[in-house]
Amino acid sequence: MSISFDRAADFYDRTRGFPQQVMEKVAQVLEDELKHCRLILDVGVGTGRFAEPLQNRGFEVVGVDISSKMLRKAINKKVKNLILADARDLPFSDFSFDSSISVHALHLITDWRTALREVVRVTRTALLSILVEGPETSPGDIYKELMKKYGYDYSHPRLGELHLKELIRPTESKLVTSFDASVDEDLDALRERVFSSQWKAPQDIHEKAMKELEKLVTFKSYANKVYFHKWDVGEIRKYLSRNV
Repeated sequence: MSISFDRAADFYDRTRGFPQQVMEKVAQVLEDELKHCRLILDVGVGTGRFAEPLQNRGFEVVGVDISSKMLRKAINKKVKNLILADARDLPFSDFSFDSSISVHALHLITDWRTALREVVRVTRTALLSILVEGPETSPGDIYKELMKKYGYDYSHPRLGELHLKELIRPTESKLVTSFDASVDEDLDALRERVFSSQWKAPQDIHEKAMKELEKLVTFKSYANKVYFHKWDVGEIRKYLSRNV
């Protein structure tokens, strides 16, 4: 099972996007790391959040996603080379791409090992990701604990890129930048139930959690840190061969 983001297409960029100055720094790091690459795969390309700036900087990027609505948003941005496909069955020959990018995609795929095996099959050198790490006291984390308290305990289908670095040591990791996130914007997003972890939650439990959350959260902002991680695909293959 993979979670489609069709229902999130209309609000995805508004609720998941980086501030412009942060995106510029992220794009610059990716440009520097990919400068020797001819062809790049963006797994879970979505609305083209990363493919667009890379293509604007002269890279040839192919994006795949299972959500046709997300891909239509990317097409509206003039993102090229988009394919409707499942990461667990990529329609490419072995070693088709110099490097691949995966950002906030693996945690939505139950059979993540198959997806990861497919990504490294079609990739020659490296898998890259951009990860955001915030404090455990962020509104989203508090909300999740409150939902659990009221009887709804949600976990994503499988591990995400954030946890991949705990299983397989990246060949490179570095802090890109940090930025202050708005608590009011987080609360608005949670009220709208824009996150996939909320989509199946009972409405009464959601309302209880939100009511308590609004009382508990008294701060106005918190710091998010943006990290770049890079894995050698050979190391990923070794891990997958040992953990079938």
